[in-house]
Order: sequence, then C-alpha cells, then structure tokens
Amino acid sequence: LDLEVEFDAQSEMSLDLEDASVRGALNRAGTTHALHAFVSRREDLFCLRIAPWPDTARLTFRPFYETSPELAKLEHPPVQVSRDGELTVAVQQILPNSFFALCWNAVGPDVFIALASADSAQLAREQAASRHPHRRRILDVAELFKGHAGAWGDFWSGSSIALPEKESEFLWYFGLYLLASGARLGSKPPGLQGLWPMDGRTPPWGGDYHTDMNVQETFWSACPTGHLDLLDVWLEFAYDLLPKAEKLTRTIFATRGAFQPCAFFPEFTVLFGGGWVPVAFAWSHTGWLAHLAWLRWRYSKDPGWLAQRGYPIVRSAFLFYSDNLEEEVDGRYHIPLSSSPEYDGPAPTAWCKDPNIDIALIRKCCDWVCEMETALGFGELSPRAREIHEKLIPYHLLEFDHPASYVRSGALKGKCVLGLWEDKLLDYSHRHPSHLMAIHPAMDLTIEGSAEERAIIEASFGQYLSLGQYCWAGHTYVQMVSMAAVLGRGEMAHNFLRCYRDRWVLPNGLHFNREIGSPGNSHFTLPDETKVSEQAPFTVNESCGIPCGISDMLIQGWGNCLRVFPAVPAAWQELLFVDLLTEGAFRVSGLMREGHAKWVRITASVDGPCRLRDPFHEDDHVQFCGTEPRRTGDVLSWDMAAGQMVTLFLPGFGKLDLEREAAEIRASSG
Repeated sequence: LDLEVEFDAQSEMSLDLEDASVRGALNRAGTTHALHAFVSRREDLFCLRIAPWPDTARLTFRPFYETSPELAKLEHPPVQVSRDGELTVAVQQILPNSFFALCWNAVGPDVFIALASADSAQLAREQAASRHPHRRRILDVAELFKGHAGAWGDFWSGSSIALPEKESEFLWYFGLYLLASGARLGSKPPGLQGLWPMDGRTPPWGGDYHTDMNVQETFWSACPTGHLDLLDVWLEFAYDLLPKAEKLTRTIFATRGAFQPCAFFPEFTVLFGGGWVPVAFAWSHTGWLAHLAWLRWRYSKDPGWLAQRGYPIVRSAFLFYSDNLEEEVDGRYHIPLSSSPEYDGPAPTAWCKDPNIDIALIRKCCDWVCEMETALGFGELSPRAREIHEKLIPYHLLEFDHPASYVRSGALKGKCVLGLWEDKLLDYSHRHPSHLMAIHPAMDLTIEGSAEERAIIEASFGQYLSLGQYCWAGHTYVQMVSMAAVLGRGEMAHNFLRCYRDRWVLPNGLHFNREIGSPGNSHFTLPDETKVSEQAPFTVNESCGIPCGISDMLIQGWGNCLRVFPAVPAAWQELLFVDLLTEGAFRVSGLMREGHAKWVRITASVDGPCRLRDPFHEDDHVQFCGTEPRRTGDVLSWDMAAGQMVTLFLPGFGKLDLEREAAEIRASSG
C-alpha cells in the first residue's frame, strides 16, 4: 500500500517507544502536514492521519508479485480485489487453507487498514471489512489512539530500568518493544525477521523458525522483564504442534516423545534440506524447547500453567531422550548420533556421538522432570529421570593445550576444559558457544558450585575466549553478555554489550547479522561498498535478546537465591531497576548510588521461601521495612506469602520517588 506524495527533504519523522507510534512534520510547497501513525495494540488495525491531507493523494495497492520479481517466484494465487462501498478489500491465499485480507479506505485525513485471516477467502474478506473503523462508525484516529496508548502504558508499567549509559538503556527498551510488537497471544510467533523483513525480498532463511538458539534468544527477555505472556506466544505454538512433532518422531525414530527439528515453517512444514542435515537432526533443539518451558515455570511458579502446558512440553522432550539414549557396555547412557550446533556446518565431520551440549540439556531435563512432578504431586517419570541422570555419560573434559606458551602456562592443568564431544576440543573461533551449555544457560555448572565446577568453568571459558572473536556473530555477543554476567564478570559483560552495540547495530537499533561499525574485526563484516539492504540479513533474535543480558547484569535468581547487582561494571555507578522478575516469581527493584546498593525491594508473587545474597555486604546500617530476615553467612532469608513485600535500605533512602531517581540517573548519562 503506497501513498505517493513528494514531501520536502527536511521533513522529519520519529518513532516513540512509549506509545508505539510514529509522528512527523512533512513539508510540501510551504505547507506542513502533521503525520501520526500506529498499529493498534488492541486490534489488527493500522491507523494513519495526515492533516491537512495532500491534494489528490490516494492510498494505492500493488500486489507483491507486481513489485518484486523475487517474491513473484513464490507463485501464490493472484490477489482478489473487490470494492465494499467506499472501502477496498484485497484477499491473498498463502497456504491451502490460509487466506489473509486487507480492508482500507483510500483517502484521509484519517486512513485505516484492517487485517484479518481465515480458512476461506469469504470469511477473511468479511472479517476484514467488519473490523474497519468506518463500519463501526469510527472516523477519527484519535478515538482509537487513546486505547492504544493506554495499552502500551500498561505494558511499560510492568518493569523498567534507568542506566547512566543511554545507548545501553535504549537497547533494553527497544528490544522489549520489538518483542512486544511481534509476539501476541492468538497470533503466530515471530520468525527470524519478526515483522520486519525487507520490502521486495524473500526473507533470509525463508523467515522460518530456527529452534536452536535463535528462537530461545528471541524470547529470553520475556522472563526477567516480567512479560511472560510474550514467551507464551512461542510455548502455546509449540504445545499445539506437539502432536505433529510426536508423529514425526515416530516416523523417523520409531519412539515416543517429540523430537524438535531445527527449522520449520508454520503448520510444521519441516526443512531437512539445504545441505545442513547434521544441524537439522541435532538433539539439542528438543532440549532448548524444554528449557524455555522450564524457565516459564521457574519465573511464574504457576501450577496451573505447569500442569496444562509446561509439564507436557518437558515430558515429551524427556520421553524422546529416554527412548533414544543407548546403554553401552560401560554401563552409561549415550547419545548415538547428533551434532554440536553448526560446528563444521553441513560437512560429514559435523556428525558426532555424545556432544556436550546434549549431555547438559539431557541432565537438566531429568532435573526439570523431577522438579515439575514434585510440584504437581506425582512421580510418573521421576525414577527414570533419576536413573538417566546418574548413568548418563559425563561431560567430556580435555586438556587446555594452547600453542602460545604464555597462555598455556597460565592455564589450569589437567582435563578441565569442556570439549565439543569425546576427544574433540573446539579448535577455531566459532559463533556458537554451545559446548558451554552446562555453564550457560543450563546452569549445571556454576561459580557457586564445587571447586571442580569452578575449575571447569574457568578453563572452559578461557579456552573459548582464547580462540578469538573473528568468527563470532551478533547473537554470540548477546549470549556472552548473559554468560559473563552469571559468572560475575561485570566488566566483561559490559565489554560484550558495547561490542554488540557499537559494531553490530545500525543507528535505527536493528541488528543486521553483519559487523557494521568496525569492519575487519569479524569474518562476518559488511564491506564498505556493500549496501545493507543487499548483503546484511536482518534477524530479530539479537535485538529481542539483549534486554535479557542487561537484566542479568542487574539481577539474577538462579539456584534459589537472589543476587542484586551481580555483574555491574564500574562505569555504571548510578542505576535503578524496578520490578524485574526472577526465578521463584519475585519482583525485585534496586537502586545503586556511587557504586553501592542503597535500596532493594522484593515482592513475592507466590507463597514460598526467599533467599537474598546480601547486596549491602553486611553493612550494620541497613534498615528493613517489613519482616526482618534470618541471616546465614551472607544470605538473608524470609518465608514470604503471595503479595508480601520487604524493603532493605540504607539511611536516607527509605522513601524514594522512583521517577525522580530515574530522571536523575538518565540526566547523568553520557
């Protein structure tokens, strides 16, 4: 749909994240035309107002197969265009039983475009026409904007942050905005490009669903920001597809459970082609989905959701693992054939046995089954889960044999480096740190674990970094922000965040899967002479995932313990976060001034114990509002009821105006 009007070059437009609308001042022949546009948060409706309306301007429709030879190759049936009074309706068939309809009025100052989809052309047409505001006697954009802006206001009131670094704070809000714009219950979840594939091009990778880290990274931020309904968009979709995944599993593996393929289109059209067969058949995709379901449970502690959605998803993943593991003469369960994500790509050498990523996910899947069944009050699979956990092949650990003597001399001695699989060390810079799954995000090995665990983490993380960043991609940096944060390395997390922000993001905030700001640091560098629109494939998972990494620097709740300001860099002396969500279903807020915690507030969403690692470092001046905690070493604990709030603060910070605190912090931003 085009509105072809020639405005002056000095015209301006901007996107306001607060109410998700575009405003502009468009100049033409001495006249300024005020523009206001938004996609309704409540309806499938685009609203546009241009006042005054330019003379002779009309909204015109051109099917994609007329504007793009590349998209014409899809050979969809011709669009059916019809008139309905002053409205025009266009219906496009996409899949055999999937029809999409647009209904619009062509002349302003107020233009509305309604969208509908149905399993027949007639029904799609009728729904689109009935949704058009003119059919509801709504003629003014302002009437619809009030509800739209209120809905976004409610969304943003859920949680917030204020950082002394405006570029990083922007990435948190912008990534959350993109996720909220692209994920809505009742609609298909966003694919690799979300709602923003480039005009006139077939989306990279066909715009499919990549069930490896791509999907996970897209939805990670829904948990710490407290917008679990956004994660539900993917999990509801995955739950609905379980019968098809289970049928596929019976066909390929002849077993129970649901194997998750790497890539598919809506309606579970599975892609095993493209030459990357080892990636397609990796077992880790199944574990990734189970991990998201487990996170949804841990952040909500909602037993109803667990029974209806979370447990069935994890159960189906566990059954696939249980039925396909092979017990060998060593008495251990083994993964007979899989791959470590994208290592050696489509080459035959990518196939392997017992990759460490699968071992980590299977170990944790056993834990998740036991925890979920305990919460639900039964033990159907728990005995088998405990058996597999005990007898599963252990992690493959190797020597850190770096060719540089000064690196080798500083390395931990002995077999303490996580490899890709047995006797296979990662031997080149690689964009997927999947062999470190046990460290993050599975959190099977943690810095608060045994001395052996800490040694493995130190050696494995160091070995991965020693290979350099030349073959890292944008999504690598996003994951590494979180990984460094859970290891308590705030300066490193901040460095990865800045690398991503400065080298992988365009001025419009979007990530284009190519290094842009500093050509030459990465193998995936966009040449200076290349146009972004031609060679840099936009993917949404990095933009949507980075708020999780930033949140992990501010608050963590793994291991049944809250950690406030666990990985804050020295550059962030002043910061505030409000009502971020943690595992255990706690809403946590915190204020830092002059590099020290001054105020912390915890609100319980469900009944249960709360443990907090003391962010005030046992300062004798800490005051409490609400129940005073029990102390065991540096851990404070309470038995909390749903809705109960406790506040800890230093003198002078008992009563805070959070809006004023946020404004002062932002005012100090460089």
